[in-house]
Amino acid sequence: MAINQAVIFTKPIYHLSHALTPDALYEQVESFLSERRFYVRTHRCVTGVELAAGGIMDQHYVVYSKAVRVAALEDLQVSDEAKERFGNRFETTWHDEVAQGRLMSTDQLMKQRSLSATSVLDEWEKNLAAGKAFKVQAGLIVTFVEAFNSFVINGFYPAMAERFNHADNVMHYLVVEFDSNDCSWRSFRQDVLGVTNAAKASSSSLRGQLFADYPVELPGSDNFVHGSAGPLEGFAERLVHEEEVGLATSPIGVYLQRRGVSAVTFRAWCARQPIVELASLFDLTEEKNSNEILSILDPIDFR
Repeated sequence: MAINQAVIFTKPIYHLSHALTPDALYEQVESFLSERRFYVRTHRCVTGVELAAGGIMDQHYVVYSKAVRVAALEDLQVSDEAKERFGNRFETTWHDEVAQGRLMSTDQLMKQRSLSATSVLDEWEKNLAAGKAFKVQAGLIVTFVEAFNSFVINGFYPAMAERFNHADNVMHYLVVEFDSNDCSWRSFRQDVLGVTNAAKASSSSLRGQLFADYPVELPGSDNFVHGSAGPLEGFAERLVHEEEVGLATSPIGVYLQRRGVSAVTFRAWCARQPIVELASLFDLTEEKNSNEILSILDPIDFR
């Protein structure tokens, strides 16, 4: 048996046409989890203004946000292998496209072309539906948008961040715990929350039930809730959203405490890691119970 701990938070819904409110969404989430014997350790409300002031969502989604916000792609640490994959997929070279001004960070593209986050998202969704988006490396998803005559990197992110940071947004933030004997981490993601695309989620899952009650146009992004992909990522997410995290309040925190690693030290270690390496570690520990990842963490020097 292992106690698993995950972060769940509600996603922006103010822009949708449904009558669903943030508080009503939270009540449905809380009721759904309680019925399945999930324990809510922490719950609080955060406004979009507070999220924007703290740069919280850029930190939370740092694997994707860095490629959008970075001033120059040279700062991204894109591997030679990733550049080769880019070249093979798009029949050009990374260097040539940067030199020709057709490949840049998404923030730069939006500024140069006077594009809104919504217009970028619209084109991104079209290409995604057509299977034209390509993962070059962890945190770097690219597509070529004909309407812009330019490549777009992580084109879903600007609109998502804008909505989280909007003054009308209210986010309910929860830290939940569940027994691995009752629910594995994989089951938590697939069966309890439901798959990312709410329209394809099981009808018995949280996202599936919410989509049935409140069908949305973009069920892949407007999927009602976020849930941690794994125990290490969940602990890292707590350090983003909470100013102080007692190590004794987290299974991964207890493990780090035994190794003499403080929350401050672990937070600093995360900040130093190249995005690709951090994302790879999160992928490696994804959908594993907390006790199953300790052997993966043992060789790592977090100091």
